[in-house]
Amino acid sequence: MSGELGEVEIKLNELVEEVFKTYPNQTDENGDILLTKEDIKDFIRQTMEKANEGDAWDDTEFEACYREFDYDGNGTISKQELTQFIKRFAAL
Repeated sequence: MSGELGEVEIKLNELVEEVFKTYPNQTDENGDILLTKEDIKDFIRQTMEKANEGDAWDDTEFEACYREFDYDGNGTISKQELTQFIKRFAAL
């Protein structure tokens, strides 16, 4: 079982890295890449469309979801915030 969990962690890290390579818009004072609200909106929309759930998209739901992503409330999403959100959402 722990081997499966390790594989999930690896896939999760690969997904997060891919998202941050796709949307390299801003950096913080440490040089870490941050995602903007529009980046996250685009990422979620594309993910939902790939899962054939694109018609379920709602801006009101996005706003609520974004507040969940942005743990520190600074208006951008870090790798850590995205990873934490996905883990929580996937119950890992």
